[in-house]
Amino acid sequence: MKQRGKDLLLWAGVVILVILAAAVRLVLESAFYFFTYLFLGFGAMLALYILSRHMKGRGGQYLRRALAVVLIAGGAYFVAMEGIILLNGGTRIDSEPDVVMIMGAHVRPEGPSPNLQERLDAALPYLQEHPEVPVVVAGGQGGNEHISEAECMYDYLTARGIAPERIWQEDESHNTMQNFTCTAQLLEEKGLDAEECHILVVSSSWHLCRVRLLAGRAGLDISTLAAPPSHLGYAFGNYIRETVALAKSFVFDR
Repeated sequence: MKQRGKDLLLWAGVVILVILAAAVRLVLESAFYFFTYLFLGFGAMLALYILSRHMKGRGGQYLRRALAVVLIAGGAYFVAMEGIILLNGGTRIDSEPDVVMIMGAHVRPEGPSPNLQERLDAALPYLQEHPEVPVVVAGGQGGNEHISEAECMYDYLTARGIAPERIWQEDESHNTMQNFTCTAQLLEEKGLDAEECHILVVSSSWHLCRVRLLAGRAGLDISTLAAPPSHLGYAFGNYIRETVALAKSFVFDR
């Protein structure tokens, strides 16, 4: 009876994890959909643990050991990746830039999301102090966005006094690697040699490690300007999500 009661509690945990996964998908923005898979993954591992308790022979013991190895390895990976992301998440301006580039993020019906607004607000003081430097706003239109991220950034900056002719819209990209490859094409169209330009990239602190990796692969010379997080919930979610995004980009984004 005691084991049955424990099993019921554990199965309740599985149900809660599934409900959380569904809630993330239904309530939060696409940037947090990663947590759907995270909750489902933990739910599957918990279900396997419950099943292992009822397996005959040594099968259950081996399965529990395998689950423990996965958890330990996952925890070590998470700690290591967070360390790399934090160490590479600061402002580093090596020389005067030829172009400023602001990385896109999700657009809400009422305007920029917290991530995007943080990036724009971080870029504004630099743009105001250096009125001669053009700025690329980079980001296409997602399926759940009413306008492109580039257009949203253009509207935000012009409403705060940045001259429209300074702002070049790159509105074809849908991920960080495409941000760079499409921006390089845009710079060439504007008469600049993308590989000779020094670009100041503005993005969230949690994003800058991946920014440096992919800019190097695109052949671009960059400095970085970190947008400090103002929304702790978004920052927490993005720092966790970035541990997977960075590994994905390292392997697949070329």
